[in-house]
This record gives sequence, structure tokens and C-alpha cells, in this order.
Amino acid sequence: METIWGCDTVHMDEIAEKLAEKAERLIELFRLLRSASDTVEWIGPDAEAHRARTHTVTTEGTDLCGILRDLSRRLEEESAQQTTASQVDPDTNPLVAVRADITDLLPVPLRDKVAGANPFAGGGSGDKPATASRWGLPLSPEFSPFPEVDPGFRDPDLTWGVPTGPGVTPFPEIDPGFRAPLDDPIGFPGITGPLGMPALGGPFARQEPYSRPELPDGEEYDLSPRALENGESVRQEALSYVPGASQAQQLMGLHEQKGNFLDGAEEVLVDHGYDSLVPAVDLARVGQSGTSLLIGENSTIGQAAEGLDMMVANAGQTTVEVSDAVGNGDLEGAIRAGERGVYRNYEGLATVVTASPVWKIPEVGGDMAGSAADAIEPFSPAAAEPLRSLESTSHDIGDQVNGFKDEMLDSENWYDARRRAIPLPWDPR
Repeated sequence: METIWGCDTVHMDEIAEKLAEKAERLIELFRLLRSASDTVEWIGPDAEAHRARTHTVTTEGTDLCGILRDLSRRLEEESAQQTTASQVDPDTNPLVAVRADITDLLPVPLRDKVAGANPFAGGGSGDKPATASRWGLPLSPEFSPFPEVDPGFRDPDLTWGVPTGPGVTPFPEIDPGFRAPLDDPIGFPGITGPLGMPALGGPFARQEPYSRPELPDGEEYDLSPRALENGESVRQEALSYVPGASQAQQLMGLHEQKGNFLDGAEEVLVDHGYDSLVPAVDLARVGQSGTSLLIGENSTIGQAAEGLDMMVANAGQTTVEVSDAVGNGDLEGAIRAGERGVYRNYEGLATVVTASPVWKIPEVGGDMAGSAADAIEPFSPAAAEPLRSLESTSHDIGDQVNGFKDEMLDSENWYDARRRAIPLPWDPR
């Protein structure tokens, strides 16, 4: 069995390098967006308002990319510290020195005892050879209490009075080359563990490769689209009477209407043969995507509203599922429905708690880059090419970030983990 302590520093260095590289690409994206907004031939109050919004979004985005670069440097520092800490002293037994500096974490008196009387050190190192361990076992270059673990020192005769030879070893589960026969000389026939006890567990025991058990199919877990629609309607109606929340909902509605207007305008222009005017719509989409981080579906308010919709929808759907199961005389089905409802409710709550535009910055950056490229490409394909590249890169990062978040907040994973770890009588069979 292969065991890793700490972390994989090579993988950590790769992540740090990619994080720094993508942060630089995003910074370049924001620079290009600001430049495009400043140089486009557009005059009037709308143009000035658009440029102001673009400057705000690009400034905040650049600042957040600085945070990403700081995280990259921190990963590099952690990797370097892990590499240093994992360097084992050549005179130290590897079973003890999992980390070279582990004894530094101990109090001074205990640290001295460990350094001078290490039961695994086979005689110790330095100017203080250990002649006896704290357990009273003799330690010398000719003797080790675990001869099958430390091949450098062998007990030529006896280990605690148990013969070591081709037929028996005090730790048969450590050294697979020697096994105690069924007529165990220690006096426990039929048991092959050390000293007549069950076989050692942990890293010394033989272990089969782990395979995740398949779970039996149960009822549908996800919330239905109809339930989510009802949840959104109830949430909008309830928050319309709450000061502040009502205005926030109105801003979100206006932002959505503006997006629908741009979609309709582009469709009308294309249908009537005015394709040359479509770049103006694409340019307006840049600001539309940027403001989604502030008042749109990608903002903190928008993500929190999504979590509230899930909680309201879950309450209605769980009530129906439990009622149907009880009506059919299926008590176990009613319990399962109630448990699913509990997990889904926690998922909605987690969505509200973790609501932040930071999750959506790479995705929105890709949308802005794509819209800017669409606006510039008819006039300068060469200038649009780097924006296309940044669009692809940003969307790749966004997919990874949102995929990680979705995986962590997916309550069905929590439900399945409970079913695997703690099977209960009402689980699907």
C-alpha cells in the first residue's frame, strides 16, 4: 500500500504555476476590455456610463486577480516548506521520522527523551547512544525490538523469548516472508497473528484496493423544474414586502429585462439584414455581463436568491413526497423522503451562505471577452484573436471553479456518503 504524508509537492507546484498563469491571462483580459471600452467610437451619456461601469468591473477584477497571484505564491511557499519538512535525516529510522522536524513540536523534556531513547532507532545516533528504551527493551547495534522492520539490525537469538527463524517471527504480519504455522509455539493453535493475537492492522496489514460500493437506486433526488418555478414565485412575492430586498429584486429584474432586450434587438437586426449593426449589441453585452456580478444572477444577491428558491421549492416537494408515501402506507418511503428533504434544505442554505461574485469572475470574464471579440472581429480579426484565447481560458477556469463548488455543495453526494458509511433500515435495497 502506498501512503502519502502531507501533500504531493509536485502537484502543488503545478497548481501554483497554473494559477499564476491564469491570473496573468485574466489581468490581460481586463486590460484589453478597458482599452476597447476607452477607444471605441461612442459618444453620449450612455457611453460614459458604460465606460464607468467597465472601469469599475475591470478594476475590481484586476484586484481579485492579485489575490489569485498571492494564493499562487502561498502555494509555492507551502510546497517548499513541505519539501523541507519531509527531508529525513539519514541517521533516523524512516518509521519514526515521518517529518524531519516532528520532534520540534514536542515539549523539550519529551523531545530529549525521544531523541535519546528512541525505541525504533536501533542504537540511536550522535554522541548519546541509547542503551535502553523507555519500555525497558535493550537497544544496541546487535539488537532491535522490531527486527523485521529494521533490516539493519537482527537479533541473532531470541526476541522476547520467541524464536525467530524460518518458521516463526514475532511480527508475522509485518514480514510476509515468515508466517507462524498453525501449531503456533506460543500456545494459540490456528491463530497466525503475532503472539497469538489478531493480525496487525494499519499500514502493515495486507489491504485490497479500495473500490467504492455501488448504491441501489432510490427515488428521484433532484428538485423538479416545476417546484423550482413555484419556489421562485413564492420568494419574489414574500420579499416584495421586505424593505431593501424588494429593491434588490427589482434591480435583478431590470438587469434580466435588459439582457432579454439585447437578445431581441440582435434577432431583429439579423432578421432585417442589418448584420453590420450587431457589433453594437455585442459591445453592450460586455457591460451587461460585467454588471451581472453586481446586480445580476452572478451577484451575491442573485446567488442567495437561488438558494432561497431551492429551500422554498424543497419544502413544497418534500411535503408532497412524504404525504404520497404515507397515503400509500409506505412508512420507509416517507422517512426517505423526509431525509432527502433535510439534505436538500442544507444544500439551499449552503448556497445562500457561500453566495459571492468571486465564484463567477472567471466565467463572466470569459463572457466579456467573447462579447468584446464579437464586437471587434468584423473590423479587426487580428485584434479579436487574443480575446478569443482569453475567452476560452477564462471559461476553462470558470468550469473548474464552478465544478468544484457544485461538487462540494451537491447534497446528493452527502446523502450517498451517509448511505455508504451508515446504512439504515429504510435505505433502498
